[in-house]
Amino acid sequence: MLGGGFGGRTGVVTALGAVHQEPRAPLVRGPSPVSITAVLPYAAERAAALVDGFVLELLR
Repeated sequence: MLGGGFGGRTGVVTALGAVHQEPRAPLVRGPSPVSITAVLPYAAERAAALVDGFVLELLR
């Protein structure tokens, strides 16, 4: 469906060469092991807070 473009414009799916590569570059590059390691404590804290919040809601 999106292979034909969206709204009459060529999208990343149907584009060729640099027009296809440039918008995808941040996604393809991905995070580095160092940046993932740096964010893990924050992600764990947020996950624990979410679970705690859900549990408290269930106990009400």
